[in-house]
Amino acid sequence: MLSLSIMQPYLFPYLGYFQVINASDIFFSYDNAQYMKGGYVNRNKIHPSGGTSWFALPVSSSPVNTPINQKSYADRSKRDSLLQRLQNCYRKAPHQSDIVNLVDLCLTHPSDNVAELNTYSIKQICAFLGISTPVRNVSEINFHGNSGQDKVLSICKAQNAGAYINPIGGAGLYDRSAFATHGIELQFLKSHLPRYQQFGSDWFPSLSIIDVMMFNSASEIRELLECYDLA
Repeated sequence: MLSLSIMQPYLFPYLGYFQVINASDIFFSYDNAQYMKGGYVNRNKIHPSGGTSWFALPVSSSPVNTPINQKSYADRSKRDSLLQRLQNCYRKAPHQSDIVNLVDLCLTHPSDNVAELNTYSIKQICAFLGISTPVRNVSEINFHGNSGQDKVLSICKAQNAGAYINPIGGAGLYDRSAFATHGIELQFLKSHLPRYQQFGSDWFPSLSIIDVMMFNSASEIRELLECYDLA
């Protein structure tokens, strides 16, 4: 039974995002979803010493309904600034050098397109962590539907998927019986994000995957990727 998941291409998303990818047989980046200001498409959180802080890459202005794959990052110099900030914030982290190099690889992608850079970054991180799930774009396939659920069902049917995996936070968006009618099992992934050593004694969960990688080796993160329930 082929399992499938779909999520918007976030900028260096949190560990649970990669748990969903790892649990799926195929992952689709919802690159043509509507861009929502204030979400995680162009920003996320890290852990400088003493607390948490947002980082963001500015995007160019465009009409309200513009899809993510028609949005552009506005100022390439901000990528260099972000890299420098990560070098400074995590200068004492055990894996700082390797992860700064990985982030640099992602940020030097030649495209300014938001969906392209984000999806490229997700693919690079998956490769680094040993996640072999194929990553494709929703815009590559034909689907239909008015509601979000109808669109997901259309994508699942187009790919002959027998199961759809979604983070538990979206449980209220979907109806199991509607999926069952089409022979598709709806599964929700609930992350159990284990505590790992950060700076100091305080614990800040659900930060960008950058924070996880700064403090854990790829093999250690492979173990963290399995810390979830699927039902």
